[in-house]
Amino acid sequence: MNFSLRFLSAFFALFAVLFFFETKNSSAQDSSSHFDLNGYIKNLQTFSISQEADSVYLSNLVHNRINFSFHPGKHFLFHAGARNLLFVGDQVRYTPYFSKLIDQDNGYWDLSFVWLDNKSVVGVTQFDRLYADWKFKNGLIRAGRQRINWGINITWNPNDIFNTYNFLDFDYEERPGADALRFEYYFSGSSQLDFGVSRSGADSSWIIAAKYGFNKWGYDFQVLSGNYRSDIVAGLGFAGNIGTAGFKGELSYFQPRETFFDTSGAVSISSGVDYAFGDGWYVNGSFLYNSAATDQIYSVGQLTGFQLTPKTLMPAKWSFLVQGTKSFTPLLSGNFSVVYSPKVNLLILLPYLSYSIAENWDADLNLQTFFAENPEQQFKSLGTSVNLRVKWSF
Repeated sequence: MNFSLRFLSAFFALFAVLFFFETKNSSAQDSSSHFDLNGYIKNLQTFSISQEADSVYLSNLVHNRINFSFHPGKHFLFHAGARNLLFVGDQVRYTPYFSKLIDQDNGYWDLSFVWLDNKSVVGVTQFDRLYADWKFKNGLIRAGRQRINWGINITWNPNDIFNTYNFLDFDYEERPGADALRFEYYFSGSSQLDFGVSRSGADSSWIIAAKYGFNKWGYDFQVLSGNYRSDIVAGLGFAGNIGTAGFKGELSYFQPRETFFDTSGAVSISSGVDYAFGDGWYVNGSFLYNSAATDQIYSVGQLTGFQLTPKTLMPAKWSFLVQGTKSFTPLLSGNFSVVYSPKVNLLILLPYLSYSIAENWDADLNLQTFFAENPEQQFKSLGTSVNLRVKWSF
């Protein structure tokens, strides 16, 4: 791993220039100039059973996150966010080239480095946020590693073309970032224009797209269009209500540039309904259709380690999710999710409990159980993981 000196030099040069103009126009006594520092430390113990290999694994992850923000004035912000991860146990021991796998940085600049690497322990630091933004009257300009979230639906987001994430990765609340330049502008009323440019470091491909959002008939709508790597992309999304229930949906269509006038495009559609009851219950249901999926699932790794794109948010073409969440007490809550994909007979069970131990201290128990049809058309368990996590926030 090597940091990009050109990126860091350009980034901090931009920061210095904007800081100079901000401080020049701000009073030395400007109370809006300040620093923010926060984060957390988590310890995640995982006990996993792999049915296809008939093996049991015990692994531990110590996860420290640090978020730093500097506000030199009311118009300018510099933000950096990093994850320090220490992996210990069987996951490291039995995964070939584990350190190389976790050291992969999907951004244009390599902002990840391994600082400890042996047979059973690996440590890595990853910067997933590093940006500066300048706010003006009706919008902002942001440059650097950031999250550009265009998703609307709760579980699957075909419109989230810059920062696709795996919803099974429950231990990464912040979601990945992209090296991008972003421009947002708010018109009068509730309409908004959002434009983003990002380049991949792996294949030097580009994501260049614009999104326009507006409100009509009591619904929030968005339309987007642009270039997604080797495809032309167009999409739309909406969010509103049917009575007292929430109703959301997204659609994106991808057409290869080289075969623009044939029928080889891919479509991703997701929609869902959610409802909150008065007794602490919250339920939601959602479906996903992605035509580019292979409909082949033979191992847990195809799901948890799946390389997601907005064209293939699941390896199955059709997927359905039902989730129920309940607050039992002010300190104890839980939810249970079921995911089913009919063509491959995939079933995922996701029970979860969370308890607030004390101020800034939380503990939760998360189970992930996977079943699917094997090549012999037998419905069998693919594996189960039991995850116990303790978190301290500061």
